[in-house]
Amino acid sequence: MRAILLSLIVSALLTASVIAQGFNLPYGSDPHLLFDWYVPSGGGGPHPCVMYIHGGPGDKSDAPFFDGSLPDLFLKNGITLLAINYRPSPEFVYPAQLEDAATAVQFFREHATTYNIDPDRLAIWGVSAGAVLGGWLAYGPDMANPNGSPQEQQSTRPQAFINIVGLANFTLMAPTSPSYIFPGLTIGDLDPVFLKTVSFAEMVLDVPRAFTPPVVSLYGPNENPPPLTDPHDVTLMKNLHQKLEAFPDVHAASKAIQKFEGVFNNDNEDITAWLLKRFAIPHQLNLGRSLAGTGGLAPDLEGTGNWTPGGTVSVTVQASTASATTLWLMASHNDINAQFKGGVLVPEPTLMFTLVTAPNGTLTFGSSLPPWLGAAEEFYLQFWQLDPQGPKGFAASNAVLATLGP
Repeated sequence: MRAILLSLIVSALLTASVIAQGFNLPYGSDPHLLFDWYVPSGGGGPHPCVMYIHGGPGDKSDAPFFDGSLPDLFLKNGITLLAINYRPSPEFVYPAQLEDAATAVQFFREHATTYNIDPDRLAIWGVSAGAVLGGWLAYGPDMANPNGSPQEQQSTRPQAFINIVGLANFTLMAPTSPSYIFPGLTIGDLDPVFLKTVSFAEMVLDVPRAFTPPVVSLYGPNENPPPLTDPHDVTLMKNLHQKLEAFPDVHAASKAIQKFEGVFNNDNEDITAWLLKRFAIPHQLNLGRSLAGTGGLAPDLEGTGNWTPGGTVSVTVQASTASATTLWLMASHNDINAQFKGGVLVPEPTLMFTLVTAPNGTLTFGSSLPPWLGAAEEFYLQFWQLDPQGPKGFAASNAVLATLGP
């Protein structure tokens, strides 16, 4: 039945590289307060943005190479990436790093026009110590100063939070564990009341907020009962989301990815799709995975329009050669990501359509989707073509994951 539905969708239907805009740009007076600015190609804007906060020890340059695909997916799908440095530990101690992260959010909002970003669609992606900073901004007190400068008056609250192995609750850690906040001290050296005030899981219930950002959390493989010795233990993520149960509307919007085994290999598309929904971006996720042919060029696939039942959508592909070319459109509800002809065949080959481009190598088709289609239907699209300069005589477009829904 789903294959029939997919056939009807595709029958009803019958562009993105990364630009590094600037490095080591200042967002404050201290020499440590620098950021890198990555923008999606294709123009337009203002773009929603993600502020990346690295772990410690680390550097903002971790972002483009952290896993390779999550930053790339953000940029391919119209989201600007702003990767920041902050004053390092142990040279600087709490709350210096929190103050820096808050300053960065306020700086980007105050200078949103300069960086072509939407100040009302700013998410924080934090890793380890960076996720603790992101959690403080998401669930702690808003650090806006209504009597300060125009920048200081900006809210420090993100619209969404990507929490990668953040130590969400210090009170669950073993007394012999490092304090992480104050180098050289253990958890047992610190006042339990203080530990509660700096635990962003506890902030969820203890700090009044006009808005509680939704969160997606990913943690490592270990899950143990407290007291914990692993600051990336799954129990910390579960504790955070248990607190969020007190906010049913937020928790429902969050739909945390409950994957506890490995976090950095298979979850990037889910995180990106989750963030696109948070930012109200039409849900057509560019997955990349193209295969270059003639002149080092790969076919380029773009889906545009309103991917809701009854909405009007369009699919455009530019072949790797600027000539009339035969293309094969692969479509499926499932992905297989199989090695094929020197590239990656993303959709399971459930359906295949043979199409011919215009003399310049382009092909565009589209229509209104049937109004009776159900929401949340997902399907993968990818084009393949014969190309003698491809690794094995083929070239392939990037894959697109389209999701129908409001």
